[in-house]
Amino acid sequence: MPEHEEWDAADLTALHVLAVATNREPVGTGRLEPCGKIGRVAVRREWRGTGVGGEIMRHLVNQATELGFEAVYLHAQTNATGFYRRLGFRAEGPVFDEVGIPHVRMRLGIERRNGNETGRHQHKEHPLDPR
Repeated sequence: MPEHEEWDAADLTALHVLAVATNREPVGTGRLEPCGKIGRVAVRREWRGTGVGGEIMRHLVNQATELGFEAVYLHAQTNATGFYRRLGFRAEGPVFDEVGIPHVRMRLGIERRNGNETGRHQHKEHPLDPR
Protein backbone atom coordinates (compact mmCIF):
# COMPACT_ATOMS: atom_id res chain seq x y z
CA MET A 1 0.00 0.00 0.00
CA PRO A 2 1.39 3.46 -0.81
CA GLU A 3 2.79 5.24 2.25
CA HIS A 4 0.61 8.31 1.71
CA GLU A 5 -2.46 6.04 2.13
CA GLU A 6 -1.22 4.71 5.48
CA TRP A 7 -1.53 7.91 7.53
CA ASP A 8 -4.98 9.18 8.55
CA ALA A 9 -6.84 10.95 11.37
CA ALA A 10 -7.48 7.62 13.16
CA ASP A 11 -3.76 7.41 13.97
CA LEU A 12 -4.29 9.99 16.71
CA THR A 13 -6.93 8.01 18.61
CA ALA A 14 -6.12 4.39 17.80
CA LEU A 15 -4.30 1.97 20.08
CA HIS A 16 -1.12 0.97 18.22
CA VAL A 17 0.87 -2.27 18.57
CA LEU A 18 4.46 -2.70 17.48
CA ALA A 19 6.08 -6.14 17.45
CA VAL A 20 9.85 -6.10 17.79
CA ALA A 21 12.55 -8.74 17.50
CA THR A 22 15.00 -9.40 20.34
CA ASN A 23 17.35 -6.84 18.76
CA ARG A 24 14.49 -4.27 19.00
CA GLU A 25 14.03 -4.25 15.23
CA PRO A 26 10.36 -3.57 14.29
CA VAL A 27 8.85 -6.63 12.60
CA GLY A 28 5.08 -6.02 12.66
CA THR A 29 2.34 -3.60 13.57
CA GLY A 30 -1.41 -3.14 13.92
CA ARG A 31 -3.95 -0.77 15.43
CA LEU A 32 -7.38 -0.76 17.09
CA GLU A 33 -9.60 2.24 16.41
CA PRO A 34 -12.12 3.49 19.00
CA CYS A 35 -14.97 2.22 16.75
CA GLY A 36 -13.68 -1.37 17.05
CA LYS A 37 -11.95 -1.53 13.68
CA ILE A 38 -8.62 -3.34 13.53
CA GLY A 39 -6.35 -2.08 10.80
CA ARG A 40 -2.88 -1.42 9.52
CA VAL A 41 -1.87 -4.99 10.33
CA ALA A 42 1.45 -5.64 8.64
CA VAL A 43 4.38 -8.00 9.17
CA ARG A 44 7.74 -7.69 7.45
CA ARG A 45 8.06 -10.25 4.69
CA GLU A 46 10.91 -12.17 6.35
CA TRP A 47 8.84 -12.53 9.55
CA ARG A 48 5.65 -13.81 7.91
CA GLY A 49 4.70 -17.34 8.89
CA THR A 50 6.45 -17.06 12.27
CA GLY A 51 3.34 -16.30 14.34
CA VAL A 52 3.99 -12.56 14.69
CA GLY A 53 0.80 -11.58 12.85
CA GLY A 54 -1.32 -13.90 14.99
CA GLU A 55 0.22 -12.46 18.17
CA ILE A 56 -0.46 -8.91 17.01
CA MET A 57 -4.08 -9.84 16.31
CA ARG A 58 -4.51 -11.64 19.65
CA HIS A 59 -3.13 -8.62 21.47
CA LEU A 60 -5.50 -6.24 19.65
CA VAL A 61 -8.52 -8.49 20.33
CA ASN A 62 -7.50 -8.78 24.00
CA GLN A 63 -7.29 -4.99 24.23
CA ALA A 64 -10.75 -4.71 22.64
CA THR A 65 -12.04 -7.21 25.20
CA GLU A 66 -10.56 -5.21 28.07
CA LEU A 67 -12.17 -2.06 26.66
CA GLY A 68 -15.56 -3.78 26.61
CA PHE A 69 -16.15 -4.27 22.91
CA GLU A 70 -18.69 -6.92 21.88
CA ALA A 71 -17.03 -7.37 18.47
CA VAL A 72 -14.20 -6.12 16.30
CA TYR A 73 -14.03 -5.88 12.54
CA LEU A 74 -11.50 -5.21 9.82
CA HIS A 75 -11.16 -4.73 6.09
CA ALA A 76 -9.11 -7.71 4.92
CA GLN A 77 -7.29 -7.81 1.64
CA THR A 78 -8.92 -10.76 -0.11
CA ASN A 79 -5.60 -12.62 -0.28
CA ALA A 80 -5.36 -12.47 3.55
CA THR A 81 -8.85 -13.76 4.43
CA GLY A 82 -7.53 -17.24 5.25
CA PHE A 83 -5.25 -15.76 7.93
CA TYR A 84 -8.14 -13.91 9.57
CA ARG A 85 -10.50 -16.89 9.21
CA ARG A 86 -8.03 -19.04 11.15
CA LEU A 87 -8.26 -16.45 13.95
CA GLY A 88 -12.06 -16.76 14.03
CA PHE A 89 -13.09 -13.82 11.82
CA ARG A 90 -16.01 -14.28 9.42
CA ALA A 91 -16.55 -12.43 6.15
CA GLU A 92 -19.51 -10.06 5.91
CA GLY A 93 -20.76 -8.46 2.74
CA PRO A 94 -19.36 -8.17 -0.76
CA VAL A 95 -15.81 -7.61 -1.92
CA PHE A 96 -15.03 -3.90 -2.34
CA ASP A 97 -12.15 -1.78 -3.58
CA GLU A 98 -9.98 0.08 -1.08
CA VAL A 99 -7.02 2.02 -2.54
CA GLY A 100 -7.09 -0.19 -5.63
CA ILE A 101 -6.94 -3.48 -3.69
CA PRO A 102 -9.92 -5.88 -3.28
CA HIS A 103 -11.02 -6.14 0.37
CA VAL A 104 -13.80 -7.78 2.34
CA ARG A 105 -15.17 -6.78 5.73
CA MET A 106 -14.60 -9.44 8.41
CA ARG A 107 -15.97 -9.55 11.95
CA LEU A 108 -15.12 -11.36 15.17
CA GLY A 109 -17.57 -11.49 18.07
CA ILE A 110 -15.95 -11.22 21.49
CA GLU A 111 -17.24 -13.69 24.05
CA ARG A 112 -17.64 -13.41 27.80
CA ARG A 113 -14.52 -13.27 29.93
CA ASN A 114 -14.45 -14.32 33.58
CA GLY A 115 -18.23 -14.62 33.55
CA ASN A 116 -18.71 -10.92 32.83
CA GLU A 117 -20.42 -9.76 29.69
CA THR A 118 -18.17 -7.72 27.45
CA GLY A 119 -19.54 -4.45 26.17
CA ARG A 120 -19.76 -2.96 29.66
CA HIS A 121 -18.49 0.35 28.31
CA GLN A 122 -21.10 0.29 25.56
CA HIS A 123 -18.67 0.64 22.65
CA LYS A 124 -20.71 0.41 19.49
CA GLU A 125 -19.36 -1.26 16.40
CA HIS A 126 -19.07 0.80 13.24
CA PRO A 127 -22.00 0.12 10.85
CA LEU A 128 -21.65 -2.39 8.01
CA ASP A 129 -20.18 0.12 5.60
CA PRO A 130 -16.92 -0.85 3.92
CA ARG A 131 -15.56 2.67 4.26
